[in-house]
Amino acid sequence: MGRTVENWLEAIFGKGGTVFLDKEMQIVMLAAAVGMAGVYIVSPIAAEVTLIFEMPLVRAGELITAYTVPSIILVPLMGMLSDRIGRRHVLVFGFFVFGIAGGAIGLVNDFSTVLFLRVIQGVGFAALMPVSVAMIGDYYADIREATAQGVRIVGMQSVALVAPLTAGGLLIVSWRAPFILYFVAIFAAWWTWRVLPPDIKVVRETGGIYMSKLYKSMVRLDIAAVSVSFVIRFMMSFAFFAYVSLLVLEKFQYGAFEAGVIVTSYGILTLIGAAQSGRLMARFDPLILLGISLFTTGVGLAAIGASSSFTMLMFALVIFSVGASVSAPIQKSLMVRFSPPELRGGTISTAMAAQSFGQAAGPFLMGILLYRGTVSITFVRIGLVLGGIGLILAFIIRFARDRETSLFI
Repeated sequence: MGRTVENWLEAIFGKGGTVFLDKEMQIVMLAAAVGMAGVYIVSPIAAEVTLIFEMPLVRAGELITAYTVPSIILVPLMGMLSDRIGRRHVLVFGFFVFGIAGGAIGLVNDFSTVLFLRVIQGVGFAALMPVSVAMIGDYYADIREATAQGVRIVGMQSVALVAPLTAGGLLIVSWRAPFILYFVAIFAAWWTWRVLPPDIKVVRETGGIYMSKLYKSMVRLDIAAVSVSFVIRFMMSFAFFAYVSLLVLEKFQYGAFEAGVIVTSYGILTLIGAAQSGRLMARFDPLILLGISLFTTGVGLAAIGASSSFTMLMFALVIFSVGASVSAPIQKSLMVRFSPPELRGGTISTAMAAQSFGQAAGPFLMGILLYRGTVSITFVRIGLVLGGIGLILAFIIRFARDRETSLFI
């Protein structure tokens, strides 16, 4: 029976698919899933919740931005802290803070307090995401590492199968009900403490030496360019998450349920695509895949904005999701491969701070541009411009790897 399960996993994920069975990998998937639940539960109901508090609809994006802003500063700190005190302590802290703050949102009565608690919840998010990526580099290498990155994305996107539609359904009962779901993360903190081994390697050298080495690593052009590619992908993804509910309301007069269908569909499509990342990276140049996938993501986002019917929007969503699902594990795999092992937590978390900047900047930019045009037009503009930039970045990374170039020669 065990061998049958292993064969089944390798048929789905390709060579190395059995990493799914490792308890460390399961914690990585759980951390990624919980972190993204902070987006998937809120995204389809953002417009409705904003209306409940009698706020202008343009402020719906603040529910996503407030969650992601802390990561810009805290993700690097959490990653470096995990290098120095161990991954388990940081993960448990992240789960606990995420659960307490997120669940408490359902107990408050004004929009400002909701945003404040989303910021605190974002502190937990900042701990969970970089450490879950760094752990893969700790435990796996080569094709198993590439496959594990895809499996992590599967864990992350699996929450999209249930969270958006569940949130839309619970909204019928009360706007508070979807947020109560976040208390589940407290159980995840307990389980991680029980299951994850405590004997994880930590850095013993002084903070000054560690920071000097980390700086030299981050100013390498290849690592810097990959970090910027995180910004581009997440600006597109989180612009979508923050304003998809407003898009369907403006274009088709649809509500939270239809927005939930779209977000769930995105999760299913990216789950399927990410599961194939190990196979793709084994057969094709990851840098070529990265450029094509980032450009495809931008084209898909533009097509979503340009859609004249719900059917066309769903077709455009396929294009958008395929691009996002392929680029996500490739970016993280490149960072793991480029990073010195003793600096992995710090290097990856610094790159993911750039990602967090994209998560916050995407909705923020959308909000500004909405004063100059419709949601549809803004989706088109952002998609085409950022998709093109993503394609250029892949060429820059290739150039940097060939010449081992630093930003400061």
